[in-house]
Amino acid sequence: ARWFLVLSRPVRLQILDALLEEDKCVCDLQAKPYISQQLRVLHTCGMVECRRIGQFRFYCLIDPAVKRVLRLAREQQEWGAGGPEN
Repeated sequence: ARWFLVLSRPVRLQILDALLEEDKCVCDLQAKPYISQQLRVLHTCGMVECRRIGQFRFYCLIDPAVKRVLRLAREQQEWGAGGPEN
C-alpha cells in the first residue's frame, strides 16, 4: 500500500516518467514543485538512487517493478481506457 501511496502523487509520477529512459540531473528536474522533497520520498522508498558527479546530483530509477508499472501506464495512456484497438 505504501508503494502505491508514493505513486499517487502526480508530480512523483512525472519525475519517475522523466527518469524512465535516462538518468537526470536534479537541475533538469527543477521545474517540478518541491523537487527535493519528492526525490527524498522516492529515494527513501528505494525507487530511485542518487549519485554525485562533482557538484551535480544525478537520479536514476533502480526498482524494476516501478519501470514495468510506468511502461504499462504509458501503454494504457496511448491506448486509452479501453485497451488496444483490435
